[in-house]
Amino acid sequence: GPDWFPSATVALECIAPVTRLLKLLRRFEKFHLLYHAFELAFEALPVLLYTGLLLLLSASGLIYLCETRDNIESFPRAMWLSVVTMST
Repeated sequence: GPDWFPSATVALECIAPVTRLLKLLRRFEKFHLLYHAFELAFEALPVLLYTGLLLLLSASGLIYLCETRDNIESFPRAMWLSVVTMST
């Protein structure tokens, strides 16, 4: 047969069960509720990202201005310190 035939068969054998499960999800009300909750959360995401970026840049600027150049050599290093501090 053609060269693509075994890979097409494997792809169909992997995709068909997943497609059946996804079709089954249409019947679950809790899934639709969860989907709607994620839609609402994604609406607020840009504001959250903007606020986080504003905090990151403010903290980085303060660290860069207050620390000696022996500790923080550059602004990107201050940003890295701010990211690590904010994420822990």
